[in-house]
Amino acid sequence: MRATTRFLIAVSQLTVAALGAQPAATGGAVGFRIIRPSTPATVIAMWYPAERSSRAEAMTIEDYLTAEIPADRLASVRADFLDGIARSYASARGLPTGPKVPYLPDSVASALMTLRTNVVRDATPLPGRHPVLLFIMPMGSTGAANGHFIAQEIASHGYVVVSGPPVNVPRGTSMEELMRQVRSTAEALYDAVVRLPNVDPAQLVALDPTGSTALLMEAERKRWHAVIVFDEVPFEPQARDALTRAAGSIATSLLYFPLDDPAPNDEVFNRLTRVRRTDAVIPGAQHGLLSSYGAHFRRGLGDVPREYDAAMAKIVEFLRAVRQREGG
Repeated sequence: MRATTRFLIAVSQLTVAALGAQPAATGGAVGFRIIRPSTPATVIAMWYPAERSSRAEAMTIEDYLTAEIPADRLASVRADFLDGIARSYASARGLPTGPKVPYLPDSVASALMTLRTNVVRDATPLPGRHPVLLFIMPMGSTGAANGHFIAQEIASHGYVVVSGPPVNVPRGTSMEELMRQVRSTAEALYDAVVRLPNVDPAQLVALDPTGSTALLMEAERKRWHAVIVFDEVPFEPQARDALTRAAGSIATSLLYFPLDDPAPNDEVFNRLTRVRRTDAVIPGAQHGLLSSYGAHFRRGLGDVPREYDAAMAKIVEFLRAVRQREGG
């Protein structure tokens, strides 16, 4: 047996044991539901503060897929999801992840898909209207299952968390066209979310891995109580020019993660003189900072994902601060 194969089998055995449970979210109970509004036509995955119930059964990762994905697409989406998990599994162990999908032991895949989360589907919501965190771009390519760990943690602190359908484009699509589709999807999600009865439209926060989409939406008209951005990829020229022109009109709270030194778009962000900016500098942070499944696998092996944990702590602290400014 090859040494690499023996190593993977040994590691997978440790991982299966570690995947028997996940750490509890640090706040309150969390519910989950899928909303399919007729106008605009989009699918909303929503995590929300919920009443505790000792009789309710917590969702598995597989439950996220079956809740969101139509039956005729479920097998292919599950396969795509596990391809992404395989990359996170390999990366967590310092193994190369090139074009070929890395090896994922069946035992690890099975343990992950049957992992009980701390979320209950269709749990009774806590009464009242709640602040909202909206994913400008879903945290993966297959839907709600990709965003579970991040969304669960934030919802446990009193936020409704919403995510729309993934933006999947053909190979060779230009960055400009990809960003156009990301913005179109984000705008449809925003328009649907502000109509929901349990959300406070005056307290919408955008979490934006693209770094530019939410700010361009804010420049067009006031939408966001706060924006969380990750500066890790140079803006495409059209977005850079548009943000530069609109810099003086953008006034919101901003949590800014620079993921290089200097960050690729720091000149653009430095022009945003009207934002209330908080810099979140995390030593060692790099591309894929919020890779929650990579963090999950590392944690299962006793390797604390310090950069991921630090980023989540800064996000929760920031959300608490902007909510307190509104007296929420």
